[in-house]
Amino acid sequence: MHMPIMKASWVRKTARVLRNGVRSRTGLAATEFALILPIMTLTFFGMLEASDALMENRRVANAANALADLVSQETEVTTSDIDNVMEGVTVMLEPTANSTIDMRISSVYVDPGDPNRLLVDWSRDNNGGTPYASGVVYDKIDASLVSPSASLIVVEMYFDYVSSLTHKVIPAPVRFDRIVTRWPRQSAKVILCGSSPLPACST
Repeated sequence: MHMPIMKASWVRKTARVLRNGVRSRTGLAATEFALILPIMTLTFFGMLEASDALMENRRVANAANALADLVSQETEVTTSDIDNVMEGVTVMLEPTANSTIDMRISSVYVDPGDPNRLLVDWSRDNNGGTPYASGVVYDKIDASLVSPSASLIVVEMYFDYVSSLTHKVIPAPVRFDRIVTRWPRQSAKVILCGSSPLPACST
């Protein structure tokens, strides 16, 4: 006669133990999730920002190479030509509103009086200015790269990139620097001329 009562009591105790176990596991899972959430968040934003930075670094490399390639294929370019090419290269970079770009292109040659240093023939930047005066020493690259009877086109690109996504892990801005060189393809030197109607050309 006491067996049904004992069974019912045992069932209630078992159910209570199971409910307590479920609550304990739920609480443990919540604690574990709270502990790993910051790590998961940091990993997510880190991967997002690193991927964005790597993509922008590739754009900078492509843009610098494109600028050097286009100019080195000519025997003569005008300041307007340079400005137009730089404008197109800027589009390749896809800069955000807070990003800043400093592009410089120069033609350099070996100093006739000192084969161990380079001199600037002409230069132009993306603001329409002359970053290096004609005849000044250029020390950004090794003079041994240039033949005494030739010249070299040098592109410098400095890009301070501010991501449009986030910058919670990688501080903004991210600086990308690139220096690219090209031999003139069709002549010993690429000549730079001013814009019409009275273009003054480098010699």
